[in-house]
Amino acid sequence: MARGVRIAVTTVVVAAVAATAAAVWIAQVEPSDSPTARASAGHAPTPAGPPSLVAPPDGRPGGASPSPTQPPARPAAAFAMTVRYVYDGDTLQLQHDTANAVVTTTNPIRVRLIGVDTPETKPTAQCWSAEATDALRKLAPVGSRIWVAPDRDSWDDHGRRLFSAWTDDGRFIEGELVASGAAKAIRVWPNVTNHPYLSGLEQRAASERTGQWGRC
Repeated sequence: MARGVRIAVTTVVVAAVAATAAAVWIAQVEPSDSPTARASAGHAPTPAGPPSLVAPPDGRPGGASPSPTQPPARPAAAFAMTVRYVYDGDTLQLQHDTANAVVTTTNPIRVRLIGVDTPETKPTAQCWSAEATDALRKLAPVGSRIWVAPDRDSWDDHGRRLFSAWTDDGRFIEGELVASGAAKAIRVWPNVTNHPYLSGLEQRAASERTGQWGRC
């Protein structure tokens, strides 16, 4: 084989090996959001559903970007659920009368509010945990109706549903909790649509020593 031909063949082989190695590396490190990959990791897939019920790429269902200084309005795609139990300041049990593309059961489900964190009640009650639980019970009394909507991912790693919530009269529940000092704002990707607003409320509550900020 001529020397020039051997060089050309060697170059092609080296390039092919490099491309294969790169593809393998990408497959190993690049996360997959497919239902199969999520299910194999123990994370239930977010129901596909119609566009009116599933958050679009920019976050909030309906496509509206919230203001960092104004509470997010209840989106048109939100749906009503009945409060069955309040576990603590950021977790409650809700029930939907009619299954839809997001909540596919009429059985009670455990719901974690998006973007907030309150003091734990178990195994040892933390400072302000009782007050935070009472704050959520006042906003969402057992037997009342609240409105919920998902952000980008409506499941957490513990099998709970992740929703933002509004009272029947339109108040943003997470915002009310943070403003009163019952909850802190947290940023957990990919559900970060309302974080700028909640973070602003937290800064004000902390500076004014509201709720847990003045006692804990």
